[in-house]
Parts: sequence; C-alpha cells; structure tokens
Amino acid sequence: IDLELEAEEKFEGYDFKSALELFLQIEKEKNEVSSEIHFKIGVCYLETYEYQSSLHYLEKAQTNKSEMPFSFTYYLAKAYQLNGLVTMAVPVYKEYLFYISTHEDLIQYKEEIEREIKKCETAEHFYKTPKDVHVKLMSTAINSPYDDYDPLITSDQAVMYFTSDRPHKKSKARH
Repeated sequence: IDLELEAEEKFEGYDFKSALELFLQIEKEKNEVSSEIHFKIGVCYLETYEYQSSLHYLEKAQTNKSEMPFSFTYYLAKAYQLNGLVTMAVPVYKEYLFYISTHEDLIQYKEEIEREIKKCETAEHFYKTPKDVHVKLMSTAINSPYDDYDPLITSDQAVMYFTSDRPHKKSKARH
C-alpha cells in the first residue's frame, strides 16, 4: 500500500500517532513535501500533545495558507494558544470565527471559538498581571499521588468536593 495513502487513512481514522509516524517517514524520504503534509504533521503533533512540534509544522504549512483547508486556521490558533502565545492566537481565532460565521453548517462552533478567544484574553491578562501564589499541602486526606481536580467549596466553606482518579474503595458508610 502506498505510504501516503496509508498515512491519510490513519489521519482520517483519527489514529494520529500512527499517521504522524508515516507522515514523518514521508518527509524524511522526500526532498520536498507539500504544505498539506506539514499541516497534517502539525495536526498529528497537536492531537498527540506535542505542542511545540505542532506549532513548528503548522507555521511551515502557513507559507501556502491559501491551499490549506479551512480547519488550518483553527489548528494554528490552537497551537499558538497551547504554546502560551495567546496574543498570536486571538487574531487567528477571530479569522476562523469570521469564516464559520459565514457558513451555516459551521455556525454550531461559534460559541466554542468565542470561548477560546475569551480564554486567550484572560490568559493574556494574567500574564500581564501575575500574582504570587503559594501552594501548600492541606492534608493527606485531600492531597494524594493521584490526579485531583475541579474543587468545589460549599458557600459556608465547610465542605470541599472534588473529582479524583483515586482507586475506588467500597465503604458501608457511604453509598
């Protein structure tokens, strides 16, 4: 089977790790690859949480932006955002927002993109006005070696609920 065809099949099937390996092999074997291949390598890196590499390839693909699919703008904005370059992400998100606003079948993504823009603007504010924060261990009943997140404290501040991936222990006291 042709290497590019196999890479495309993996990419279209959301198997980004396998697609990435194949696209990188194509890049290595060829003297010159298309901006579309750079775009897909960038997306694969983004989807496999390798944000710096993603940005590198998406910026390479940007040289032929007019030949890229509309989703290119979204992925470039996301790569900027995930690399902490939020001031660069905002105008790219706004460009994508304009595009989807003019396409009836994409309007459903409008709120999501507006939310990403707001996140970037908030992050930019925090970058400009950093706060001195001290994190301390509350107790071993609360802090654990597992991932604990999304804390919620009751209005009287007497109880804190949170999500955790700790192993489940069956208890007769709690159902």
